[in-house]
Amino acid sequence: MAYGPWAGARWRTVWNNGYYRIDVQWDFCQDIENNKTKISMMGQRIASLNGYYSFTYSAVQTGVGDFNGTKFAEERNVSVGGGGTTVVDCTDRHSEVTHNADGTWPSGQVCGWWRFNVPLASHNVPTVGWTAFNIDGEIPTIPRATTPTLSSSSVAMGSAVTINLPRASSSFTHNVTYRFGNATGTINSNAGTSCSWTPPVSLAQQIKTSTSGVGTITVQTKNGSTIIGTKTINITLTVPTSVVPTISGHVVAEATANIASKFGAFVQSKSTLKVTTTAAGAQGSTITAYKTVIEGRSYTGSPCTSAAISGSGTIAVKTTVTDSRGRTATKTTNVTVVAYSPPQISVSNVARTSDEATTGTCTYNYSISSVGSKNDKAFYIQYLNGSTWTDIVRMSTDYSKSGSQTTGAIFGVDATTKVRFVAQDYFTSVIVEKEVGPTFTLMNLGAGGKSLAIGMLSSNNGTFETGLPFVSGGVRYTAKKFIAVTNTPQWLKVCTLKNSRDSDSAFVHVYTGDGWNARANQQTEVEIFVKDSFQSSHSTTDAFGGSYNVVGTYHAGIHVRVIALSASSCEIWLHLPWPYSSGFFTIESQCEVEVEGKCQTDAPTGANQTMGNLTPDNRGYPIGSVKITYDNVNPSTNMGGTWVQFSQGRVLLGQGTGSDGSTSQTFGAGATGGRYTSDQINTTNSALSGFPSNGPNYADRCIVRKQAAGYNQERDAMIRLVQPYQVIYAWRRTA
Repeated sequence: MAYGPWAGARWRTVWNNGYYRIDVQWDFCQDIENNKTKISMMGQRIASLNGYYSFTYSAVQTGVGDFNGTKFAEERNVSVGGGGTTVVDCTDRHSEVTHNADGTWPSGQVCGWWRFNVPLASHNVPTVGWTAFNIDGEIPTIPRATTPTLSSSSVAMGSAVTINLPRASSSFTHNVTYRFGNATGTINSNAGTSCSWTPPVSLAQQIKTSTSGVGTITVQTKNGSTIIGTKTINITLTVPTSVVPTISGHVVAEATANIASKFGAFVQSKSTLKVTTTAAGAQGSTITAYKTVIEGRSYTGSPCTSAAISGSGTIAVKTTVTDSRGRTATKTTNVTVVAYSPPQISVSNVARTSDEATTGTCTYNYSISSVGSKNDKAFYIQYLNGSTWTDIVRMSTDYSKSGSQTTGAIFGVDATTKVRFVAQDYFTSVIVEKEVGPTFTLMNLGAGGKSLAIGMLSSNNGTFETGLPFVSGGVRYTAKKFIAVTNTPQWLKVCTLKNSRDSDSAFVHVYTGDGWNARANQQTEVEIFVKDSFQSSHSTTDAFGGSYNVVGTYHAGIHVRVIALSASSCEIWLHLPWPYSSGFFTIESQCEVEVEGKCQTDAPTGANQTMGNLTPDNRGYPIGSVKITYDNVNPSTNMGGTWVQFSQGRVLLGQGTGSDGSTSQTFGAGATGGRYTSDQINTTNSALSGFPSNGPNYADRCIVRKQAAGYNQERDAMIRLVQPYQVIYAWRRTA
């Protein structure tokens, strides 16, 4: 083989006395096959290191010599200005240097000679005689051992990779070995230009906490039995996706005491599940995490215990294990959960058998979940006799029943008696308390002598009270406070309207809000109007109608339900969407009113009547109105109604005929039109027929339609028509 191309001329500083610096210009090329480098020296450069030092001399002794020691003297006329640099060409001289056996440069090798002698007596000029030229550290190593390459730098264990061996000589062979973690092995002991290797999957045991690792392939180049050199290359081995942990056991058991022995099944809202998972890693990995998901909630560890199961029927228990490599395996076990709900008492009424009677009638309707006919069951009605609750009736044979029970003479004519209805099962009891007041007390003086009540017993708290509604002009007026159930949205039963006649109406004003902080944005008033409808055939369908309006802070969770009990009576309910919402209400009514003021979390059921939300109307936005907002918040969130976004990417324009001062145009309702850009401006100006001969100034002032008259080239001149704009949201109320 011959020498390759020259690397490119470069400078090497060879002398510096603080006043002047001398550099030698040189170049090199290499003979890879014969392990040699050729050095060329062809010039010198003298530099003044500051502005105070300079010289001019007509016979400066210069020259270079070769590696054999032959020196070629030359003389040059050299002038160096203060702070300047002068280049002196020399006759090109070559030297050959043989590299070490491993291709490295032989340190300390003399590559030639140079001199630069200015025979002046002073001025600190260079007076350097023949000096050896050394370039240690500049010449690259000539490659000798084979440098391997891979068909892929990353390969999955169990898959083949090709190791390419571009040897310098066809007589070279190779020993190829690998190391991965603590594992080693021979791939090929007599490889030529390439060899193939399939890393065993068992190497995954060397990387127990990772899905990939870096190993080393070592290639030892030989010429016969002589070792020329050794090269290595890294390879990334990945664990196949098939190497994942396994789950051999997944056991779901009852974790709540006594439920399994009592019911032999999982019970809704009562059972908690203990999940025990048995799992193992793969190829050296270990299990690092267990995650079990039940009804959307996650639990960790094995075993783990869930919260009470809220659903019933088939419930999926899904466990995912993760190993030290981050690989996962999943097992799902389905369990059957028997439906359960707490006892319910849907009807619990008590009243005297007549106005003056001391006996009463208790009407009831209860239900208890059977839980596979294994649940306990009991229902009883009691009255408070002094400080002791005494049974009126007790039943334990039916899971559900409705009926009535007549009491003994337990109600005093001038006293209030407490009665409670109790439904009880294995888990809990539900109690509803009612009161039977005195037969009637027109006036009652409190025991403390400072209280007076009309139409009721005095609370003896220093107040004037009335149990009779105030009637003026045929309208009844009453008011009551209510205490909300703590920390949950709820339904407030305001009152029951009774014995109403066609067109009788009632108005309810509820004062409530979000919490007790008395902030302006937490206060809400709800106005409810209910009216008895005229019916030719009486029924609970459309027996009543009405509307409601929210004053102050609006909430989309505010709802009003009017439930008809008959054609002449109905219940008025209000949904309070906040966790804390106690307040009071006033009622004005033309018919009889049974004031309630009690809260519950369950939604009322029955014959719902049509109630309109007039909040947006009363805030100035009837159906068909348009509202502009800066933020992307549907107005239904702030005032109710149904709103749709419209006119996206369009400006709003008034319906009718308008004029821009010269032209009139009519715009129909709901019409759309206009464009963002145009590729032409229409004109009847005859001057366009002479374009482009009218010159560049005219062209600067014109936009020409495609294929204008007298112009045989085509151009697109797109004109942007969009005016300066501010983007907003436009909404239209549809219902």
